[in-house]
Amino acid sequence: ISIATGQAQVPSRLALPYRPPTVAALSEEPEQEENQETLEAVDWTLFKPASLTNTNQMGIKVVSVRANNPAQGLPMVPATILSLNAATGQVQGVVAATYLTAARTAAGSALSTVLFQDHIQRVTVFGAGLQARMHIQALYAALHEQPIPHVTIVNRTLTNAQALADQIRDEHQWATTTSAVALDDSLGVAEALSKTQVIYTTTNTMTPLFDASCVAPGTHIAGVGSYTPQMQEVSARMVDQCRVLMDTPDARHSVGDLQHLAPQHPVCLVGTALKWQQQQQQSDERNDIAPPSLEEQAEWYEPTQQFHPQLHTCTFYKSVGTAIQDVMTADWVVQQARTKNIGTVVDMD
Repeated sequence: ISIATGQAQVPSRLALPYRPPTVAALSEEPEQEENQETLEAVDWTLFKPASLTNTNQMGIKVVSVRANNPAQGLPMVPATILSLNAATGQVQGVVAATYLTAARTAAGSALSTVLFQDHIQRVTVFGAGLQARMHIQALYAALHEQPIPHVTIVNRTLTNAQALADQIRDEHQWATTTSAVALDDSLGVAEALSKTQVIYTTTNTMTPLFDASCVAPGTHIAGVGSYTPQMQEVSARMVDQCRVLMDTPDARHSVGDLQHLAPQHPVCLVGTALKWQQQQQQSDERNDIAPPSLEEQAEWYEPTQQFHPQLHTCTFYKSVGTAIQDVMTADWVVQQARTKNIGTVVDMD
């Protein structure tokens, strides 16, 4: 909401590529066409600053993607947030943010989901890591702890999908049935998608994960894995059938999923939709309201955008991650740590 209302300052992120020394050495050798796939397998470190103009919240997140980390027992996406007191310029906290990143990302997807769905029977999640698990848990919280009867995990490695499905079933009684499907099982994936109401994609794939023809009208999709123009979890055909929400204006031009969109396609910030929901709750003086009608949704888009309910039968939330979420989350964690007297205090003067 702070982005949609202009209260957040979010400069462009700085991205630094990283290649292991052995790959970097290969890139300097001539005639390495047979190693082109290896040379293109670059990791990234991102520096993402932000501040909130009406508070003293300011900070920067450093987040990396290292594809080889899981093989070493390390998180694939390690992250740290430096939280500042904007008034004094002093560092007030250094917060481990790998878990927080997953939590705040999943929260955004869950909030986008309940804008359109209030009674969910089936959820399908692509990916079997921390983000996938957090998305299922966040949706349960956003649904005010309504049961989610069926959760399907789709992953390239079936054993990883089954492990997460078993974990969700064993740890959460509200997930009464869980199942696992291998990504290359096209019939199994198609069957799952034809019955689901919500799809979450949490992978770092370069190519779309599923066929748009398998998805039923009314399905809500949230994609959080892609963050570069080369990455694409959801096909252009699928996105063309969706009314699109995004977490930041940069998303429209910075990720493969949205680059093809025509100027007239209905696209808005998720903060605009959440602000509308907040106003409805205040006017109705209650905490829960029904999802907006198509006429109400049309108010979220610019007059130049062509909103066609018969054409845009699904909804798609695209998240690339915005640093203002990280800064606000870290500030809250620091304040909670002080209140509860946890963490380590370091005198840096």
